[in-house]
Amino acid sequence: MRISVMAWVIVTGFLIGSSAGCVRTQPTHYYILSSIDSEGRSSMPSIDGPDVRIGLGPLTLPSYLDRAGIVTRITPNTLNIADFDNWAEPLHQNVMSVVSENLSWLLGTDNIVTYPWKRSHTVDYQLVLDVIEFDVNSAGNALLFARWSVVGDDGETVIATNKGRYVRTPAGKDYHHLVQALSETLEDMSREIADRMTALLTHE
Repeated sequence: MRISVMAWVIVTGFLIGSSAGCVRTQPTHYYILSSIDSEGRSSMPSIDGPDVRIGLGPLTLPSYLDRAGIVTRITPNTLNIADFDNWAEPLHQNVMSVVSENLSWLLGTDNIVTYPWKRSHTVDYQLVLDVIEFDVNSAGNALLFARWSVVGDDGETVIATNKGRYVRTPAGKDYHHLVQALSETLEDMSREIADRMTALLTHE
């Protein structure tokens, strides 16, 4: 008995579909940046000075980081975007949250509002952040290259500014350690900003 062409197509398609259904896809892992480790918080400096409100933002990130997949560099000009290792929330939001939490602990204040704040929330100082690079470079190091400025309550007068490069070597090559090292670069920048803010506030 000869099998018709149509029957053969149906049987073949069923077998291919069945075998494809047996293929297991790789699970996606999600990561989030962390603020300063709680074990070090007891040694954080606090300011015994005027009760000021600090506005954090706006914060800008490079467009190439505006994606779920974690970005690393193969060469200085070649990027790798992870398929199964993703940020758990938009990176811009995560960076803002971590820097805000870091500064809150370092400066000993809860008076930090993030951009955009309500018009009724006037700020004494505004911290503007421009992130130029934030990834793991081709040497395998976590790198944060950023420009930050402290602006007065008029929203225009720049009181202090700095362009810093913060580098941390991950403890391992997996994404868990890469993200931890990136968190540590944000800590380094936050400490530098806090030192500058402390100097400003203690001389008011």
